[in-house]
Amino acid sequence: MGKKKGKHEASVEFAKELLEEGTGMEEIVERTGLNHSQIKKVMLKMEKGVINNLE
Repeated sequence: MGKKKGKHEASVEFAKELLEEGTGMEEIVERTGLNHSQIKKVMLKMEKGVINNLE
């Protein structure tokens, strides 16, 4: 299970980079292997992190 978790974390980090670059959802799905739900979760966490950093 460790390899799977490591690969998922790497995909999430790559998705964050792509989101910051303004890459579209479909391209992120294709390039990371994550699904739409997982990417939306990443987006929400990123937004929450930005908001928390402003406080």
